[in-house]
Amino acid sequence: MSRITGNKGEWSEIYVLLRLIAERKIYASDSNLHKMENIYFPILNIFRDEKNYGNMNYDLSDENNVKILIDNQLVYQQTYKSFQKEADYLLAELQKTDKHGSFSIMRTEAFMDVINCHKLAASSSDKSDIIMKIHDYNNGYEPICGFSIKSELGALPTLVNASKATNFIYKIENMNDTEMKRINGIVTDTKIKDRMFELTKSFQVDFSKMNNQTFYNNLMKVDSLLPQIMAHAMVYHFRDNIKTCKDVVDKLEIENPLKYPSKGFYEYKFKKFLCSVALGMVPSKEWSGIDEATGGYIVVRNDGEVLAFYIYNRNVFEQYLLDNTKFERGSVNKHDYASIYKDNNDEYFINLNLSIRFMK
Repeated sequence: MSRITGNKGEWSEIYVLLRLIAERKIYASDSNLHKMENIYFPILNIFRDEKNYGNMNYDLSDENNVKILIDNQLVYQQTYKSFQKEADYLLAELQKTDKHGSFSIMRTEAFMDVINCHKLAASSSDKSDIIMKIHDYNNGYEPICGFSIKSELGALPTLVNASKATNFIYKIENMNDTEMKRINGIVTDTKIKDRMFELTKSFQVDFSKMNNQTFYNNLMKVDSLLPQIMAHAMVYHFRDNIKTCKDVVDKLEIENPLKYPSKGFYEYKFKKFLCSVALGMVPSKEWSGIDEATGGYIVVRNDGEVLAFYIYNRNVFEQYLLDNTKFERGSVNKHDYASIYKDNNDEYFINLNLSIRFMK
């Protein structure tokens, strides 16, 4: 058997598979990531596309054993207790290890081989990390839903990954070469904040466009003014050193740069943005506006509890995202931002880079 390696986040996908099979249900979470004891969804099947090995179906209809089917043919049965035992073991391994890169877990690999699971992440063309058939007590339906998985067991997961595609471009009025060199020459430990302070103190800085038209279009699909809202949000983050999404939204509500008639507009729109990227939108891929993780979001808490934000309870999920995410600063050189530059028309610009990560 070839060795399987992965980081804590990748091993967490197998942990979720083992834990959910063992428990045969998943509990809902409130906006503070607390288990809602009276709201849960029985799991009827879990599906995985194992490519060279076939379409896996873990049938949980039997009271004592998991029925493992490949391409609808029963090939093996395994007790729920064995899944419980292996989930507990894997959790303990993930909690005690201080490894940050890829590593292997031999005992878990051996059990994966027994249950015909041959890789950490199931094959998928969208944001669904696990696909399940559940029973919905709310309406009696038994839909097949895809869920995205985020884990607190390893490094804090990102919601929006930094790249040149997430650069916002700002035009600077009345700039000159001397001032450009002076401001770019600020190389303090807080150089981005200090550059933005000097820049906005003396010059008019206006959002111009985005580096990637696809991302701009995706934001426009959420809300026609969302590119402008995010552009203002990033100025507050970089200039004023405001980090959490909640605090940035509060700043937007106070400053009201788009002159909305009352409070609440920025929070509403920002929540829709966070939910969109959580459930399907990525910066460099044209987005249909349809949720790709059709069931919702699964979070692995650092104590091993596996909880779900079901898509029907979107308001709770949106509040969780707002309360638990922050702006992050990626590499200035890699992502090409935070320095003033001049284009071929002798006009001056600066790029700011959007990156959002979960926080504990």
